Amino acid sequence: MKVFLVSIVVLFILGAGGVFFLSMQSKSPGESTGTVFKTEAVVKVGTIQPGNGDDYNHLLFSEGKTIGITSYTIKLDQFVGKKVEVKGQYSGTTFYVDSIAPVE
Repeated sequence: MKVFLVSIVVLFILGAGGVFFLSMQSKSPGESTGTVFKTEAVVKVGTIQPGNGDDYNHLLFSEGKTIGITSYTIKLDQFVGKKVEVKGQYSGTTFYVDSIAPVE
């Protein structure tokens, strides 16, 4: 009788461990939990000047503040000294420009 009870307990423990193992295997490490973090696009108007920072290569003088800006898709050098409207997103303190348009 003791052997039977011990066998039942061992099988129960192995079964529970197997279920736990299989449930952990069904989720890949990079799998999303369904939460999506998005930031809203920000619009700024100001004048672009050259800059030299760790995360940015231009400065935008806007609303009495200096903002470090950069872009992976737009060559900002052609807008140096011009008043522009930029749209993009912040990552930390750096503003990443997605689009830019001259302002008259």
